[in-house]
Amino acid sequence: TRAIELDPANAWGYYARGNTRYDAGAGAAALADYRKACELDPAGQPYARLGIWLLRAAAGEREAATEELRTFLAGRESTSEDEWYPHLARFLMGELSAADLFERAAAGDDSGAAGRKCDAYYYAGALRLIRRGRPVAQEFRPRSAHARAPRRPWGSRRAESGFAQRLTPLARGARGQ
Repeated sequence: TRAIELDPANAWGYYARGNTRYDAGAGAAALADYRKACELDPAGQPYARLGIWLLRAAAGEREAATEELRTFLAGRESTSEDEWYPHLARFLMGELSAADLFERAAAGDDSGAAGRKCDAYYYAGALRLIRRGRPVAQEFRPRSAHARAPRRPWGSRRAESGFAQRLTPLARGARGQ
């Protein structure tokens, strides 16, 4: 919040605050911050876009969330630094299988493989949670937490490991209940 007060045009400030609000279980507030980050940086903020998709899908708006993400991807030029993000987005939209996602996460000998594996487990677990409920998604949570990745899409291990417990209240919050 302080970063936003100092620089209200700082998209990363809104993204970071969205992550904090997501961690706290404030789905509607997190969604608003992710949207503001995307408004301030329309070509960037890919992980904010994934956060929007997760919150909207959990709130029962999966088709609309998928169309919003698909529109963003169609208008965005791919760069070498974000080649992984489109795979995550395609997986959430149902255009890439979990097996293909995990295969792509493990591909290459670069130092980013651990981070990609962590992302893959996280989003696979989140998607299963949205589709089937908490018990199925929890099988992915320990794998993601132990991937020892240098970065996390939500910014903290706490957010990642607590996702299953918070999804239902987040969905209610995103719907304004």
